[in-house]
Amino acid sequence: MIDAPWLTPEKVRLVNLIFISYQEAFGSSLLACNCSEGNNRTLSQEVFAMRMPLLAHDRSRDPLLTYVNASALLLWHCRWDEMVGMPSRKTAPADQLEERTALLKRASVNSSLIGYRGIRIDSLGREFYIKNARIWTIWTKDGISCGQAATFPSWWFL
Repeated sequence: MIDAPWLTPEKVRLVNLIFISYQEAFGSSLLACNCSEGNNRTLSQEVFAMRMPLLAHDRSRDPLLTYVNASALLLWHCRWDEMVGMPSRKTAPADQLEERTALLKRASVNSSLIGYRGIRIDSLGREFYIKNARIWTIWTKDGISCGQAATFPSWWFL
């Protein structure tokens, strides 16, 4: 049996790091349920199915998306294999990239950021506005930064 791409061992480990890093950054759970590190595969399924879009990228020079949940895939009108591996800058319009870069640097310095709002663009070229975004650093169990993640509860098309 072949696993869904978001349930591979690599992605299950990444979701666990995203989940733990969120708790450390904000002092609350990413999910409404009382989840813990116990069953990482179940946690991965819950995060993939959550209502709020969630995206993560690595720490490369031109960060690549390493994870997106189902809500993000629907919002950006993409399949998993189209979005994961794509430069994360492509989620924003070209005229927003300078502001986005500054924001990600600020979030990196502080390890987290609450309340970001800005314009993003889907794969069809439609712009939408996100509000109340949270951005946080993803930390390995050894305390090494391995990327950033973001989620947001509010958006609307422009």
